Amino acid sequence: MIKRFLFVVVPLVLLLVIAHSIYKPGLSGGFLLDDQASVSKLAIINDELSFDHLYDYFAASETGLLKRPVSVFSFLLDATNWPAEAYSFKRTNLIIHLINGGLLYLLIWLVVRAHQRYQDHAIWVAFTATALWLLNPFLVSSTLYVVQRMAMLPALFVLLGLLVFFLLRRRLLAHESKPLYLLLWLSVVAATVLAMLSKENGVLYIFLVALFNVYILQGWLGFQPMSRTANWWIIRVPVILLVLAIVLQVPGAIDKYDYREFDLTERLLTQFRALTVYLYHLLIPDYFTEGVYTDGFKTSTRPWQPLSTMFSMLFVIGLLLGGWLLRKPYPWLAFVVFFFFAAHILESSIFPLEMYFEHRNYVPALFMFVPVCLLLSHLVRQTRLYFLVPLVLVALFAMQTQMRVHFWSNNTFLNQQTLSKFPESVRVHTLYAMQYDQSGLPGDALKIIEDASLIHDDLELKINAIMLRCNMKIMDEQRLDEFNQALQNQRFTKDDMLPFDGLIRVMVNGDCDDQWGGDRMLETLEYFARNPVMSTQFGVGLNEYYRAKYHIHKTAEFDQAVEHYMATFATDQDINVLLEAGRDFYSKSAIKQARLMLERAENAYHKQFRYRMDWHKIKAQILQLNQKIESFRSE
Repeated sequence: MIKRFLFVVVPLVLLLVIAHSIYKPGLSGGFLLDDQASVSKLAIINDELSFDHLYDYFAASETGLLKRPVSVFSFLLDATNWPAEAYSFKRTNLIIHLINGGLLYLLIWLVVRAHQRYQDHAIWVAFTATALWLLNPFLVSSTLYVVQRMAMLPALFVLLGLLVFFLLRRRLLAHESKPLYLLLWLSVVAATVLAMLSKENGVLYIFLVALFNVYILQGWLGFQPMSRTANWWIIRVPVILLVLAIVLQVPGAIDKYDYREFDLTERLLTQFRALTVYLYHLLIPDYFTEGVYTDGFKTSTRPWQPLSTMFSMLFVIGLLLGGWLLRKPYPWLAFVVFFFFAAHILESSIFPLEMYFEHRNYVPALFMFVPVCLLLSHLVRQTRLYFLVPLVLVALFAMQTQMRVHFWSNNTFLNQQTLSKFPESVRVHTLYAMQYDQSGLPGDALKIIEDASLIHDDLELKINAIMLRCNMKIMDEQRLDEFNQALQNQRFTKDDMLPFDGLIRVMVNGDCDDQWGGDRMLETLEYFARNPVMSTQFGVGLNEYYRAKYHIHKTAEFDQAVEHYMATFATDQDINVLLEAGRDFYSKSAIKQARLMLERAENAYHKQFRYRMDWHKIKAQILQLNQKIESFRSE
């Protein structure tokens, strides 16, 4: 018994030790991009794990519809205050990656061992298939990018769920009982809920377990189907509900294309190319890919623009058709194909997310290498040399991963290399410039941004360049006029919001040259009002918001500011706009207008939060503003 246990465990321990040693140098890398936006909220905890601090910390999460509590609270394992070192966060990510590798190994071993034809090679198949996933260089950016713990934790619950599902289904073969069916149903619900609370796309576990049941348990292992009633409640009803939930999200998703630089058709066309590139990088290892700087991925505007779109469409459709036609003779192949695409349903379909991200493949790639390992285990009956093929692949993947981890061990080095290899990314130019600006070298930052502008006719770069020149007091009339023309003609997108908001605040605060007086700010806003985005509700709301800022801070025309604030609120019904307006008026001693905004906020609160959770303590903010206004009036 002990010998058998060691025979199973030793290869896994060896694999995990190898993976840890390869990844360990990457733990020295720093935070990147969205990391700080999520992790910096630990400052709310302030080393005190009280209920109020935990509530406020969770309420501040802006990570998704469900606020991802499992992922958000997992950061408390690494720090309880901010600022903090990235090392502990990356270490926890690595631990999760290793745990996922261990679960994947165990699940594949149990499943393959249950098949009479392959049971002698179960450990070998589990070891090689897991190693090719665990040491895949394409997954380095998921593991060492702190915030992508939100992609890794759903994988953990998917694997746990499939493992428990397999064990209970196997138990049901020997003895059918209602308690076992109840446990099976509870396991599906628990895995789905925990995966969803890690990241919303965890809900896709419902699809994934259905595929696992049909193609692997019934199709490959020959398990008897569950009873009709059990199949309905455990598989079919959840799948139907999920399909309906996705369909109901379509109208809201389409509305959000207002602030994207692409439309729904372009996104769907581009996803054929994205899915094809994902598969290429997963199967053909590369030590350096875009990583987090994927914004340069070209949009497909027509099925033939670029031409690779058409070939990608044929490839994806061919894969799906092939999987369906071969589902009976080759159930593992069909399972892997359908599992990959099912796991991409939310992030690679109609929803207006960014076009391309490597971390989206963390779950879809889980079982990708099992079919080839099973094929080689069959061929090994002819010659033992086939044992070497996957081992050579594992060694190749491990070397490529080690090389990629080396780049990720230093942010500056990573940014430099990405800038060199993928100059089409605006994001890497911006982040690299920010590093120089934060180091007290704004001139170098400006050079990086303006050099990038020669390559990219991008509005975000132009906004950042203007803001740097403003802060450095080297603005000139010609550059400002050129910027205003660009602001009028180039479509304003979601990526432009943060830098433009910063620029407006610089104008409002009077931190620029004298020439940036109120009239010049108004002129810039006039050009902004003619931007193509003004044909959307998103653009109208932004324009009204900035006009309100202008009138309240530059001209003290408070009644006009009220009109613009109310117009802003009308576009998205965001009660925070009214509260911000009230605070702005209070800061200017415009108590009449502050009181008006407070009354509108109170009315909106009673309508909006009758059946909603007040996560951000809006009621408390209303009371606080009311106290300030009343105390001012009493004085």
